[in-house]
Amino acid sequence: MITQDDMLSMEELSTGFYVQHSQLIYESFTNNFIEFPIHFSDPLDLALKLYHAPFLVFSIDNSETPKYNYLNNRAQQAFELKRDQLNNFLLKDSVPEQLQSNLLGFTKHIQETGKFANYNGLRVSIHGNQFRLNNAYVWALTSQKTYYKGVCWMEPLF
Repeated sequence: MITQDDMLSMEELSTGFYVQHSQLIYESFTNNFIEFPIHFSDPLDLALKLYHAPFLVFSIDNSETPKYNYLNNRAQQAFELKRDQLNNFLLKDSVPEQLQSNLLGFTKHIQETGKFANYNGLRVSIHGNQFRLNNAYVWALTSQKTYYKGVCWMEPLF
């Protein structure tokens, strides 16, 4: 069970990575889809609201063996990840073994084509508990400022 101690602190969310990555999520989402579901006043406000949003948001890097590099609080709870596990969770470990190659192929496709709406998929927490993503947005994370590439998922409640 994820406790209050496992959540990221205000200090951690204020670091450059979380502020910049939240901005990247926002910019790349609005370039690909509709209006962003969170209203914010500045980049720090965005980072805080995105982490505490009532919907799942998570992203992976673009390495050969993709790993998660951002999970908001709802995603952290769904994947049952404690604070010290956040930076070592591989994409392949978040789906049943028989679906791993499909998911890796899908993420490469997103990186090449840009986006996909209404994604439905099965995920597995670190403890083996399964949950579904329903009607999620999936998009490539790209920025002309940073040239970063990865893939992001958002299962909205809006």
